[in-house]
Amino acid sequence: MRRLVTSILWAIMLISPAMADGPWSGDWTIKWANGAAGLTLAQDGSTVSGSYRTGHGHVEATAHGTQLDGFLIDLGEREGFTATLAPDSKSFSGHTNAGDWLLGIRVDGNDALETRIRLDLSNPRAAFKSFLNASNRARDGESSAAVLAVDAVDFSEQSDWTTRDDQSTAVSKLFKLIDSTIVQLADIPEDAKTSEINVALDPAQADGGIHIEIKRSANGDWLIVMPSETDLTSMETALHAVAGTEPVAEDSFRQLSSPRDTMRSFLEGMSRWKTGGDEQAVGTLDLSNIPDLMKTEQGELLSQYLIRVLDRIGYIPLQSIPNDGASREPFVYFEHPSGSIVISPVGTGADTKWKFTSETVDGLRHLFQSVQELPPSHTLSGVLIPHSATFAIRDLVQKYVPFLLTEGHGALHLEYWQVVGGILNLVLTAMMFLMLRPPIRWLFTKLDFIRHLSSPGRVVNLASIVIAFILCGKLVPLWGLPVTWRQYSTPFIGTLIVAVLVYLGWQLITLVSSIAEEYMLKASRNPDGAQVDPIIVTFTSGLLRVALIIGTGLLVSYLWSFSTTGLLASFGIGGLALAFASKETLENVFGAGILMGDRPFKKGDRIVSEGVSGLVEAVGLRSTRIQTPDGSLLVVPNGKLADTAIENLGGRRHINFSTSFTLTPDSAREHFASFSAAILKRLESSLTFKAKDTELNIIGISTGGVQVELAANLQALNGGSKRDAINLLYLDVLQVAASEGIEFGYDVLATS
Repeated sequence: MRRLVTSILWAIMLISPAMADGPWSGDWTIKWANGAAGLTLAQDGSTVSGSYRTGHGHVEATAHGTQLDGFLIDLGEREGFTATLAPDSKSFSGHTNAGDWLLGIRVDGNDALETRIRLDLSNPRAAFKSFLNASNRARDGESSAAVLAVDAVDFSEQSDWTTRDDQSTAVSKLFKLIDSTIVQLADIPEDAKTSEINVALDPAQADGGIHIEIKRSANGDWLIVMPSETDLTSMETALHAVAGTEPVAEDSFRQLSSPRDTMRSFLEGMSRWKTGGDEQAVGTLDLSNIPDLMKTEQGELLSQYLIRVLDRIGYIPLQSIPNDGASREPFVYFEHPSGSIVISPVGTGADTKWKFTSETVDGLRHLFQSVQELPPSHTLSGVLIPHSATFAIRDLVQKYVPFLLTEGHGALHLEYWQVVGGILNLVLTAMMFLMLRPPIRWLFTKLDFIRHLSSPGRVVNLASIVIAFILCGKLVPLWGLPVTWRQYSTPFIGTLIVAVLVYLGWQLITLVSSIAEEYMLKASRNPDGAQVDPIIVTFTSGLLRVALIIGTGLLVSYLWSFSTTGLLASFGIGGLALAFASKETLENVFGAGILMGDRPFKKGDRIVSEGVSGLVEAVGLRSTRIQTPDGSLLVVPNGKLADTAIENLGGRRHINFSTSFTLTPDSAREHFASFSAAILKRLESSLTFKAKDTELNIIGISTGGVQVELAANLQALNGGSKRDAINLLYLDVLQVAASEGIEFGYDVLATS
């Protein structure tokens, strides 16, 4: 019973054109665990019937709404099945009584089985071509095509293969043998005088070959006569002896080692376009005349042109295309005054790849225009022509406003509908700009960015323009603009956008730097907060600006198809000369790195270095700005500053302080102990002075009185805070002296 189910699912149904209406009526593609096949059903009331196109069996079933129960009948055997129609009537699922699952998908419109899956057995050449087309499609994974190849073969004289599975295996072996040869379809007659003909097939790279017999059956169909198992084995041995026995990987054709490999790789790539096949298909095209910037976009567009040209001019089987990679003779697939399709070797030695020539690529657009009025030959499977938004729009234009397909005069060769599309793109960009500007301005205001920018209005406008161009630029590929136009417009517009982005990037760096410095200023006022040196922001912003300029140069060179590798190499070679010419500048840049790495000072520190004294304001890539005590701004090269000794007065943890004064002998003798204790107690309660390092001692006796020295350590403070602390200390000394009855002598007060 498994044989019955398999043969039913592999066959293609054949019924009368007159079909009653019903949810089960129509063409279906049935899928199961091991493959797929075509089926056509007709519903009349609750009765559903159908016949396989090959005449091997039929379906008898009864519909109960969305459920179908019936029998699959083949060669007198009956297998029950049950299926359920989906709510949208576009699919059904079910199973046979033997437990095999079934899935049906409705086929509509131009994809109907009649136009996509068909055997032409009317003459020897058509039969052989149909067999090759079906076998090629089956090898590429189109399971429903496998049954076509079997139906094109006559097994009546053989008893070696009795089941459908055995026949399918035998057909695969026969096809592999034929695939290793070159088939000249012109040598196979269309109008045979006899009922049998013999076709000699030569191997691709050697003499000798195999013979295939094509015979007319009793019903008038021409079928390929299946050799016996012994003859099939003998032919395999003969071909291996001629061509060699080295195994060939199944995917070796993707190496593009011959014209046949290139065509097969292209077709396979188109069949799985959305799952990575686009890169494979584009890889078969010689895009050397197209700038790197547009290779991907134009490669995809040209692949879509090529597959549609093939579908109109007619696709010849792969086995008619040379498979000799050693030859360097270009293979001409099609010739036309508007352009030709030629596959030729590209490269030398082991790197040689066979590709559709650059001349073929350049002429595809005009070639398609010349053959577009031809009806599709449908020799290609529908899966080989993936959906393209560009061609969908073009089809609508051809249907409703065909005059827009006319190509305008001039060097750019644009069709009028493409010009209209470009204008619509510009209008949409302008509208998008007007829509984006208010929310972007609101966002800048909400985030309080405007006060950090010198020209906030300009930044908002330019940001809106760039976003509008980027968003609407996604629509440009829809118009299918040729490379003759894109190779100039894209770099020019891209350069303008890059220039705007550079300006915005520069402003962004300024914005972030301003916000960071403001945050650090607030943090410095909080003793418990994290302290970050603002110099890091200044230095980092300088590095970012340099990186922005370098990145801009590389991006512009890419837009105009200059070799970035060569540009970097030129930088490397010219860098030596530049290093000698700007030795001091480089020293200053490296000096900035040293200062940032060693961190000998931070912003606001007072430093002294070889006659340089002042407060550090900022460290740039080339120099450090220092404010001198007299208020002037001193710019010191980083290289010089990094090579000299730096005294960081702002880095001191404490400042030594001492002062001396004279007491009268009487007051010193009677009150010095209590005076000294009171002064030390006052300093212990002060946060400014370090009490444990404070001393008050008599250092001498003179005619003026008793000399006393007060020594202490102040916390590291700036100039103003230091003066205020010392003033408070003096006032405390005077207050304590008055309370203790201390009188001062006549020596002058000394402080250090």
